[in-house]
Amino acid sequence: MQQKAEYQKAYEIAIRLLARRAHVSAELKKKIMERGIDAGTAEQVVRECRERGYIDEKSTARLFFESLRGKGYGPRQIRLQMKRRGIEAGLIEEIFSQALFPKEAEEVILDAEPYVEIDEALKAAGKKLSALHREKDPKKRREKLYRFLQYRGFSPSAISEVLRKMLSS
Repeated sequence: MQQKAEYQKAYEIAIRLLARRAHVSAELKKKIMERGIDAGTAEQVVRECRERGYIDEKSTARLFFESLRGKGYGPRQIRLQMKRRGIEAGLIEEIFSQALFPKEAEEVILDAEPYVEIDEALKAAGKKLSALHREKDPKKRREKLYRFLQYRGFSPSAISEVLRKMLSS
């Protein structure tokens, strides 16, 4: 009887969490367990949620990817954040290959529009550069912009190209 009560409690926790926003299985299981539910029960609840269609790993991962991309993050930072969220590596790579950032290439097609990592880095740098206008020393301004873009997850080659384009003028 107590096992059924714990399962019901875990299921209610899962439904409340899923009502707020979409979760991937690993993330939902972790959050259920953080609320004092044992791993076996949490796994059963997550399995039931998947079977009922409450969890859609692919669309949740895709939404998270688009959210991070919209915030100006580069491919490295997006991969890191998705991994931290509990999204499986295979799914991360599938989303990247379908969307924007292949592992090594810098240009692919998304909805018939060319995407270049440098363009995204230029947008992010443009926003940051306005905040750096008070920095008089060009070397320090360059270093700060480089660190900002690096933190955002852009490749060193893209960062170098952006710095060359933005700070040479």
